[in-house]
Amino acid sequence: MTGIWRIKALNAVAIRCIPLLTACSIAQGSEGFGGAKVSAQAAQENDVTNALESMLQLDPAAARKGLLQLTNRPSSAVSGSDDALAELSFDPRARKLKVALIFAGDLGAIRNNLAAAYILEGNSEEAIRWLDLAAELRPNDSAIWVNAALANIDIGRTDVAGRNIEMARSLGDTSSLFTVADAEAAIKALSLPRAEEIIKAGLLKDPNHPFLLLLKSRIDLDQGRLRESEKTFSQAVVQGRSVAANSLISPVSQRGYVLGGGPNAFNLDFASQQFSSGGRFSKFAVRTDRLNVEGRPEAYQWRDRFEGILSVKGGSVIVQHNSSGGGRPGAEEPIAGVVPVPDSRFRLASTNLLVTAESKGKSTEVTGFAKYRSSTLQTRNSVTNWADQVQDDVFNIEARAVANYKNNSKLTSGFAWSQFRRGSTSSRPFDPAEVVMPDGTTRSWLGYALWEKHVSPVMTTTFGFVAAKLSSSTVLQPVAEFRLGKSRPVRFGVTSRVNDSVSDLFPAHLLSDSPLQNSIDRHELQPQDFNTNPVLSGRDTRFLNYELKLPGREGPRIQENWVLFHRRMENALLQAADPRAATNLLLTPVGSGEATGVEWHMEQSLRSNSKLKTDITYQFTSGSPTTPVFSLSSYPVQVPTEQNSLANFPRLQANIKLESVLGSTTYTIGLAYLGPRPRAVSVRDISGNLVTYVGEAEAALGINVFALQKIRPGVNMMLGAFNLGRAKFYTGYPARATGFLGLDYRF
Repeated sequence: MTGIWRIKALNAVAIRCIPLLTACSIAQGSEGFGGAKVSAQAAQENDVTNALESMLQLDPAAARKGLLQLTNRPSSAVSGSDDALAELSFDPRARKLKVALIFAGDLGAIRNNLAAAYILEGNSEEAIRWLDLAAELRPNDSAIWVNAALANIDIGRTDVAGRNIEMARSLGDTSSLFTVADAEAAIKALSLPRAEEIIKAGLLKDPNHPFLLLLKSRIDLDQGRLRESEKTFSQAVVQGRSVAANSLISPVSQRGYVLGGGPNAFNLDFASQQFSSGGRFSKFAVRTDRLNVEGRPEAYQWRDRFEGILSVKGGSVIVQHNSSGGGRPGAEEPIAGVVPVPDSRFRLASTNLLVTAESKGKSTEVTGFAKYRSSTLQTRNSVTNWADQVQDDVFNIEARAVANYKNNSKLTSGFAWSQFRRGSTSSRPFDPAEVVMPDGTTRSWLGYALWEKHVSPVMTTTFGFVAAKLSSSTVLQPVAEFRLGKSRPVRFGVTSRVNDSVSDLFPAHLLSDSPLQNSIDRHELQPQDFNTNPVLSGRDTRFLNYELKLPGREGPRIQENWVLFHRRMENALLQAADPRAATNLLLTPVGSGEATGVEWHMEQSLRSNSKLKTDITYQFTSGSPTTPVFSLSSYPVQVPTEQNSLANFPRLQANIKLESVLGSTTYTIGLAYLGPRPRAVSVRDISGNLVTYVGEAEAALGINVFALQKIRPGVNMMLGAFNLGRAKFYTGYPARATGFLGLDYRF
């Protein structure tokens, strides 16, 4: 029986889990990481702790050699000192490992930790052999199954990794490492919405986990949320060089993937990284994407991305360059006088420079962050030549301090300042920034203070405030969170979002989510960097969300929860045109708006390795444009009317997804339903005044299908079909089915 076959076979066994002392996430541990160091005396008490200490000190090769020697000894000879192992188990460096370490001295734990060293060195095949041997002695230990999932993900066996994850889940594993492995497997299978749900739930339990943040950053980038991607990336990399070392969640150098099905759908991702003997780390990564947006040849778009990192003890320097371009033909029919321009083209170039610095004491941690970004947007069509439309320069500086107290409490405080300079033409067609900013120079600041208290092992409270300078006033908004429970807590949150372009380090789990998601249009593997959120922020936009999350039924095969919400917005901007292909940025200003309702989420395991996921939202909204309102059906005649509910917000929204694994093939079928909803388009009239035309959009049903067939390790055949129901979120834009048939090759 081979080790690989053994790992597969054990996936069908349901056994209980022995609680772990720790299970943690990413491969390169580091020095210090803001907490108590392992004493030299404890590390030298026996060879077990010596080997684990080598792992934590960014030296998996030394750990591998020491652990290999231990595997040749009788089981009775490898028992480690309980005191030394206990001290190691609480070392904060351990949670930076992209492996699950078992802090025990028996032979099964030694074999698991040896496999962890092999994973960190990039030899996942050998890791699986040792994990097989470890499972023979510790079949109840979920850490072994989590490591097996990471190893199989690394070599492209996503189907086996999925079964490893299900085994760890059946053993009751709720660690952040398990969440990382679960989300990464979903990303490898191109199930980005599911991965996003997994990461969101994980961040609620462990808000600062660096590699959950990095995975969120990667998904945000794939789905057109560039600013959100930058925020979560920044919050992750300031946590130390081991985090910067793995910003693409790729454990070894010379790794990447190619995904494509022809010239109209192609993606390549490649990364190379290296540690030096002096503790420095360097990395570069490149990525390129090509796609016919919504299957439209005139909307063929491309994006190239480069990232370089140099990280040392105490900080990092990161350079990123994005270049994108292609066609933006607009709608297929005029919208309130805005006509299509089939030959419209754009080019966008953006360069980011990020510098981080960190200083960590016994109970405090201070982080400094500076960023400079320069962006240039150009457009042309058959009548005009290439011309600059927007030139942005942004400079941000920020400092954050975290103080830990002996009474299980923590104070997080920070201050950020930003200068935004924009030069543009009066006919700016669309905005390259996440926040819609005015021309000229805008200076902003934001400050916050958050007190977090662990009242008991199952109860955590957070409260504080956010202060921000808007264009003509200073605002103060509350922030609060109450969690009761462990794996499925009751949670009440008051989250805020204001001056979104200023701070990168404000805790992500306390930022208000967007009040509306576009679940119909394709987001996966998009080639452009424009914001696809249906609700945009402007200079004076404020969001304040109130949410109560309640766990529902829970059993071996079913899990559900309910969310009651009240979401408020002020000075928000609602998109009226598809931001992936619009020739012009059509925004409807809303002075104040509210959405109140309930969400129901259910996940149920079916037979034959199948899973059904259901999400339903029912809500009532109120809010109207700040401009004069006319009937869209009467355009161009201005017939006054009213609209008292928010545009684009449906009363009922539902998503149903069926995932199934049959042999070496993974199938996913998804349905997305949007009920009837108001529609609003704001344009300039003949006098130059901004007016809004309102109407109704019909209900829409989108159908997405995806299949992944493993050919051999690292090579998968992939089939994807999007929007088979020909649904559309934005009226006037095409509702075409798109898809690809191609190979996923990992090297």
